[in-house]
Amino acid sequence: MLATEKDSITTDTEMNIAMDWASKDGIVGYMWHWAAPDDKREYYADQTDFDIKKAVTKENIAELSLEDIKKLQKDGKVSKECVAVVQDIDTVSEKLSTLRDEGIAVLWRPLHEASNGDFWWGNDKEAYKWLWKLMYERQTKYHKLNNLIWVWSAQNADWYVGDEYCDVLSCDVYDDGNKDAQVNIMLFLQSISKNKPIAMSECGSFPDIQSIADEKAMWAFIGQWGGNYLMTDDGKLAEENNTAAELIKMYNNNLTLTRDKLPDFTHLASSIKDTEEKSAESKKNDSSKADSKAKKENTSKAE
Repeated sequence: MLATEKDSITTDTEMNIAMDWASKDGIVGYMWHWAAPDDKREYYADQTDFDIKKAVTKENIAELSLEDIKKLQKDGKVSKECVAVVQDIDTVSEKLSTLRDEGIAVLWRPLHEASNGDFWWGNDKEAYKWLWKLMYERQTKYHKLNNLIWVWSAQNADWYVGDEYCDVLSCDVYDDGNKDAQVNIMLFLQSISKNKPIAMSECGSFPDIQSIADEKAMWAFIGQWGGNYLMTDDGKLAEENNTAAELIKMYNNNLTLTRDKLPDFTHLASSIKDTEEKSAESKKNDSSKADSKAKKENTSKAE
């Protein structure tokens, strides 16, 4: 989880943890649990007065500097809420740029569980979509964060931001220890977009690996939530959610890709790029040969 200033873990510490994990061939993922950009810095809608609807503007601000956006505020074209939102996006983008500069890809999951209405970013559907698209365009175009893999998890089809604004569709699943494959949730996500990987971004209990195999519910990744969902306060396994036998079965199954089974993504990317370049060069040469042959044939016919 990427921390904001209200949290006990600083973002510098988070970045160091991420870089260490990536150096050990781990996949880095961040959920931005965004404290509202006001004096209270609270997450929950009923604990903050911040109104995301007031931030919405028709002005095209995604690629403007913060100074230019503040000038628009002076001119009465955008609100103080709009400026506050952009400031927070810029702050977190600066931290994420550290990972970009190190060549580390990030599963980036902001604005989670929006349609539940629990958090300040989920008190209005259209305002949520505006905020997501603003963040996407500002981070990809203005901050040039080309290392982010965008994971959408608003939990409701009506809140979908569109295929062009995300890379993965996911859902957070808390269901009192239900161990089935959750194939109904997978089908729900596939009905929203048939072109995206599907993930279980959070869960209270791991689904049963055999159920996953039987129902062919091949989640791109499954995020077992930590804290008391995994361990008790005295450091023991919270077996009401996952028994030791279930965890061993899950992690040791051939269907489960753990860190030790992952490819070297850095070299894999280079290899793919080299293959694509060679393929393009080969096609270019084949095309040149074909053109040359056609010219010779046309010349012979003319003679």
